[in-house]
Order: sequence, then C-alpha cells, then structure tokens
Amino acid sequence: MLVLAICLGNAVVGCGDQNQPDTTPPADVSDLRAKEVGRSSTTLLWTAPGDDGESGQALAYEVRRADETLTLAAWDSTGTVVAEPPSAPAGSAESLLVESLAENHRYYFALRTVDEAGNRSGISNVVSLRTASSDTIPPAAVTSLTLGRVSSREAFVAWLAPGDDDTTNGRAARYQLRLADETLTLENWDTTGAVVDSSAPIDPGQLELHQITDLLPRHTYYVALRTRDEAFNWSGISNVVRIDTPADDTVPPGKVFDLAGRLTAIDAIEITFTAPGDDGYSGQAFEYDLRYAMDPDALENDWENTTRVETKPPQSAGRREAVLVDSLPIRTQYYFGLRTSDEAELWSELSNIAPIRTSDSTCVVLADSTGDYPTIRDALIAGAGCTILLGDGEYPNNVWPADARPHLRSLSGDARSCVLRFPDGTSDLGTQTILEGVTLADSPNLRIRAVDAPMALQASGCILLNVSFEAAGPFAAGPDVLLEDCLVTEATQSPVFNVDRFTARRCTFLDNRTRLVVAREVEIEACSFTGNQIPSGALLRTFHDIDRGSLLRVDRSTLTGNSGTLLSLFNGPLLVENSVIGANSGSAISLSGQTAATVRTTTFINNFGLASCIRSEALLETLRIERCIFAANNDGPEVFGDPRPPLIVTCTDVYGNERGDWTGDLTGYYGRDGNISRDPLFCDRQNADFRLSARSPCSPDSQPDCGRIGALDVACP
Repeated sequence: MLVLAICLGNAVVGCGDQNQPDTTPPADVSDLRAKEVGRSSTTLLWTAPGDDGESGQALAYEVRRADETLTLAAWDSTGTVVAEPPSAPAGSAESLLVESLAENHRYYFALRTVDEAGNRSGISNVVSLRTASSDTIPPAAVTSLTLGRVSSREAFVAWLAPGDDDTTNGRAARYQLRLADETLTLENWDTTGAVVDSSAPIDPGQLELHQITDLLPRHTYYVALRTRDEAFNWSGISNVVRIDTPADDTVPPGKVFDLAGRLTAIDAIEITFTAPGDDGYSGQAFEYDLRYAMDPDALENDWENTTRVETKPPQSAGRREAVLVDSLPIRTQYYFGLRTSDEAELWSELSNIAPIRTSDSTCVVLADSTGDYPTIRDALIAGAGCTILLGDGEYPNNVWPADARPHLRSLSGDARSCVLRFPDGTSDLGTQTILEGVTLADSPNLRIRAVDAPMALQASGCILLNVSFEAAGPFAAGPDVLLEDCLVTEATQSPVFNVDRFTARRCTFLDNRTRLVVAREVEIEACSFTGNQIPSGALLRTFHDIDRGSLLRVDRSTLTGNSGTLLSLFNGPLLVENSVIGANSGSAISLSGQTAATVRTTTFINNFGLASCIRSEALLETLRIERCIFAANNDGPEVFGDPRPPLIVTCTDVYGNERGDWTGDLTGYYGRDGNISRDPLFCDRQNADFRLSARSPCSPDSQPDCGRIGALDVACP
C-alpha cells in the first residue's frame, strides 16, 4: 500500500527512532458525513485527526466504499478503496469528492487514517446514502383503503394497487402499511405505530388484500399506507381507516325477569331486581341501562327516546339491586325497563316491564296527624284506594272499615320505626291487606278477610309482635297468607295464623309461646324457627280436610331450640328437604291420617324426647327417607306405627343416637342402598355449625353414587 511504502522509505524520519518506536495510531474519525448527493457523485466531509491520537499530523487516509455496511473485522475484504488522500493537520476540515457512482444506488462509506509509522486508526463512523435518481415522480397516494372483516384478534384491509409514477402504469416497488393507536398523518408517520406490511405491490388497479393479526380485543386502531417506487420516491399518505375490534366475549348478560317498583315517597320510586351476570347469569356485568316511559310500547319500540336513569355499576350475579328514582310528578303512571351490557358491549334482552304509579298526595299519613289525613282510617275511607305511605312513628288504636283494602307501606322501609297497634278485643285488619315495612304490635285478635280473591294478607319486611290472626269466613277458597322477609315473635294467642293456605319465605319465627300455623296447605322456604314453645298441638299443623287434602312442605329451613311437636300433617303429602332440625324437644315430625311423606337431605341433630325425629300414627302410603343424617338424637330416628308403615330408606347416615342407630323400624336397612353409620364430621358441632367437613363420609366426594347426605354443603377442611 502507498502508506506502507512511504513508511518503509522513511524509516528513521517517519517511523521514529528504533529505540523509541512510534506505536500510537491516529484517532478514529467520528464525524464522517456526506453532502451534495447527486446521481453519480457525492462529497464526503470529516475533521482531520492527529498523528498520535488527536495531535500532530497523520500521513494519509484510506477511504472505502461498499454495497453493504463496513466493519473493522472485514475492512480489507469489503468494498473498494476509492481514494487515499493525504492528511491535513489535526482539526482541519477535510473533504473528498467521490465520483463514478451508480444512479439510485445505496452505498456505504467509511475511512481509516494512517501515520508515517504505518499505524492505522480504527474504522470511522459509517455513512449510508442513496444516490439520486432521474425518476422524481412518486406513486399516487392510495384513496381506496377499505376495512373488511374484523374479529377480536384480526382484521382485513383492502385497496387498489397504484402505479409507479403517479399513473396507472408500471409497478411500484414497495408498500409500507402502518398500524397505530392514534390517527396517522404525514407529520407523525415515522414515529407512530408499527409497520405491519412492506410487501411488493401487484399490477396497478388490482385488488390488494392484507390480514392484520395479533390485535387486542376491544381496542381502537388506525391504519394507513404509503407506496414507494424503485427510486425511493414515497407517495403521500392514504386515506386513514379506523378499526374497532370486538371483545372475545360473545355471550350477553342474562335478561332480568323480576324488575319491580315500589313507592318510597309520593314522588319517588325504588326499582329493584336481581343482578344478572356477565355471561348469562354468571360473573359480573358492566353497565345497566334503566329507562322509563309513560307508554310501555315506547320501551319496546323507541328505546333511545325514553328517559334513562343513572345507575351504579352492577354487582355480581344474584345480588339484589335497588335504584331510587325521585322528583317525579305525582299521580303519574310510569313503565320501567332494563337492559344490561358486559365489557364487550353485548346487551341483554329487554327485561320485563314494571308498571308503577307515583302516589296521590292524599295518601300520606303521618304519626303526628299532619299528613293529608289525620289517621289511617280516614285515609282508607276517603283515599280512593290508594297506597297509604306512613311516616315513622306509632299509630295507636287502629279501627278500620271491615271492607277496606289496605295497602300500607312505611316511607323509611324500617319496620321497627313504623308501629301499628289495635284496640283490645277483635279488630278487622281489612280485605286483601298488603303490608310493607311496618310492625303490627300487641294485637292478639285480628281478623283477616278475603273477598273476590283468596289472598287475604300479604306482608313483606314486616314485624308481627304478639299478633294472631283469625280468618273471617266461610270461604270457598282461601283465605291465603304470604309472608316474605318478616319476623314473627312473642305471639301468645293460639294459633298465630288460622287460614287455608300459608306461605312463608325468608322469615324468622322467634320466641313465640304458641302454635304458629294451622292451615290446609303450609309451604315454608328458607325460614328460621328458634326458641318457640308449643304447649299443645304443633308448631306448623295441617287440619283435617279429606275432600281437598293437606300439604306440608319445608325447604332450606332451620328448626332449632324449639319445644313441642314441630311439623304435623294430617291427610296429604309431606316434603321436608335441605333443612336442619336440631336441639328440639318433642317430635320433629308427626304424621296422622292418610299421608305420603318424603324426608330428604335433612339433618336431625341433638333432638330429644319421645320419638324425637319422626313419629307416625298414620296409614302411610310410603315414608321415604333419602340422604338424611340422624346424629346424637335422644330417641333416634325410630318410626312408630301400627301397622308398620312402608319404608324406603336410602343413602342415610344414622350415627351416635342414644337408644341405638339402625334399630326398631330401621332394622335391616343398614349396609344397603347407600346407608351408613359413621360420624358425619360436622364443621363445628359444638357451636351448631352443621356444615360438612371435606373429610366427611357424607360429602359429595365421599358419596359419588348418593350425592351429598344431609342438609348442608362442605364448608371446612
């Protein structure tokens, strides 16, 4: 090389004294750059380094050109040396004209510096450039970009291929399809989003189709493209297309079927319903759309033009929801409807439509007599049958018209704060009475009536404190009583209810000193009976009715710490299931007459007294005992009957009873049909937690053929 030849020819002068050889190379050039890039030439510029690092004057440069990037490791084998110009003193501005370049071609340039001793610097920074082209016309900007099919994870876009030089002739060289979370412009093109396609175009006018993958569900994207030709002329930006991906979820929330409304003031309505789920009736939905109109057809056919009510976010499926709508005009009929959405913006069907009318102002009665009427009686006589809204306080000495149809509701909904009392002696409660959130206190002789309809009394959220009811009859059907979420306590007059049909749901019967119900049909759901004393008769009893028969059904209830017979049926079917009967004295179940009884998934525990679980004096069709637990009872589960009743006993655990387990009428049933005698392993028997341990022989895992034995599920290790 030229530099080496010069060094060898001037060994003493240029390469240093042999005793002190020059081993320091020139510094690396770091500011190599190009200007005036033309079709066949360019000028390279840099700052001269020194001989030894940054000082002195080096000897010459080796400038190299290549079609690929240059590296120190491949320096001598890559590209072509285009010049070896001499070096100026350190810090001088250097320049080199490079000619004979190809048009529209990508080149890489770098240099190294040599001193007189033959020391070479490292490689400079590498300059990349493309020579100019005689073609300066870019492809036309695409205006036909169109969105095709979109799913939660992918989308298709299509467009018509442009030409090369802003015409429909010739193929362009390359596309750049870009996807971003914000709209795309020429100004932000290189800094926004990501390139998702850089393929070569097809013939002009042909339809291009591209699939964009790896998208996020429920996300908004923007897509556009640019096109270049072989001369690297770039088109303008195409039209921008917005992509809204749906969610992966395809199952909408469930339809609400129990939408209901009640007045809480003369101008306020509380809407209640059970929360659906995200997917049908499981999970947690995202948003409610509760609306009302004065015409029910508007909810069906003109939803967007009805009035929307602000709501809180939904609770998890199965929870009770309540929405207050106030400041409404009085004496006005409204219709409410509800739709529910999930995060995928999938909407449920329209709920049932709930009609409700805001109250007339004449229906308000206050305890201090400052309402529109001074007493409940006055409102019943002159209030035209409207719902009577009661303020908090005590309402003594209620004497109501016997033919009145009272519908009473406390404004606060707190029964403890709204107390009604009746005079001594017999009082008429009224015909088809509806009570909501009130207390009836110290009224042992109330008559309930049913005229034109069997439902005589319907109470929800009420307290019945030392109250007893007598049906004023006779009636062809009824009267019926329905209690929901009520407390019945401290009654002394027997029975508390003497009616045709009695239904109680989610009620508590506490510390009563008398029979509770005598009726032809008794249905109990999710109720609690505790501390009740029955001197004679039974807590719940059906009366003799051969023509129509009786019915006694108890489900998901607890009967604990009571004394006396609990359930007594005469003539008809009995069904007790999913219930806990514990620590009672007397017979839990007593059967008479002609009956067919089924006791299923029920736990009898710690009961004592003669025939503490089941006693029969009936001509039984069949007594079925299925999946029950009889544990630690004084007199065991023996069934007394003469003649012995037909028994079917399956999947039942009889264990630890004082007078024996599989004895008496149950002799011979042990060890067959899934019957066992093992400790049930309750979670905490001492503290009356009769749920099952996971290790229990009565758990579903231990009983794959029978299923759970007893009333309650597994709840502890």
